[in-house]
Amino acid sequence: MISSILAVHGSGGDRIFPSTGMQILSSIIHLLGVSIISHLLSRKMVIEDLSSIDAIKQVSWPRLCIILVFVDSWLFIFMGGVLIFGAGVELHPLACSLGIDICIAFYATSKIFIYCFLVEKVYIVWAPSMGHTKRFKSPVYIYCFTAVSLYSIVVVTAVIGALSFSRDDGACVIGLYRYASATLLAYDLFINMFLTSLFLWPLFRYKSFNPVLRTVASRTLMAALMALSTSTINILVLTLMNGKQLAWVCLGSCGTDVILNALVLFWVTSGVGAGSDISAPPETINNLTTSIRFPHLKTETGLDVAAVRDGQGTSRDIDIEVDIR
Repeated sequence: MISSILAVHGSGGDRIFPSTGMQILSSIIHLLGVSIISHLLSRKMVIEDLSSIDAIKQVSWPRLCIILVFVDSWLFIFMGGVLIFGAGVELHPLACSLGIDICIAFYATSKIFIYCFLVEKVYIVWAPSMGHTKRFKSPVYIYCFTAVSLYSIVVVTAVIGALSFSRDDGACVIGLYRYASATLLAYDLFINMFLTSLFLWPLFRYKSFNPVLRTVASRTLMAALMALSTSTINILVLTLMNGKQLAWVCLGSCGTDVILNALVLFWVTSGVGAGSDISAPPETINNLTTSIRFPHLKTETGLDVAAVRDGQGTSRDIDIEVDIR
């Protein structure tokens, strides 16, 4: 027991963290990260009804992706904190190897859900120009789906190229072999430029772009740039370090990445532009800023506002403007 405590809090090479400040920083990332994502998840759970299997089936796939990102991110940060401050990655080889395992499993799956969400946004933004075709009949959606599917190769490469070992001073080192980290970096750069260009193109191409879709495209573009750029920077740093980092550094940097991604996704699905439900049919979204026709809507005084009689005794429809925010 005493030797274990010394291994964590000792001095020199036996110390997990190079300084007390770094230890505090690492703990803040995991404790604050769990709190932040718990808050974001609770906010989304209030909106969505997940009380039963049937209710879950009614939730659209894009909205479910957001919830899964939050759940996945919470599990990753929580388990990373348990490994570092609970089990102690320096105290047992199994705990050290689990560090890279949970990093690949949860970090990779959160990225998959983020990519799926962004692909749905691309489909909605491009739907008017593509004639509102179904997803797998839309060339843009097929290209996006193919690009995201390539990530499975990257994940397999990361699993094969995972490494973990303990240094002579007892410090746990985890990471990826050079070929695996380089593959992951190349894919991050590719998907970043690919998705970004798909949001930029309709914004500059179509002058009379629907204002609601323009807002959706602009917000999602900024979200994609922030979310994908943090991931690219994170993997670039890992690659420059020959794919090897101390366990607490790797888990902390990846944890920071998923926290920022969660905040960005929460922002892009809230406020102005979020009212355009990405689960709605494209033709519905394209007409959100126009008036909606209500054939039979009566007021409390009994007046049928959808059938207002003119001077000739004929009835005509009236349009009602709806605020979608």
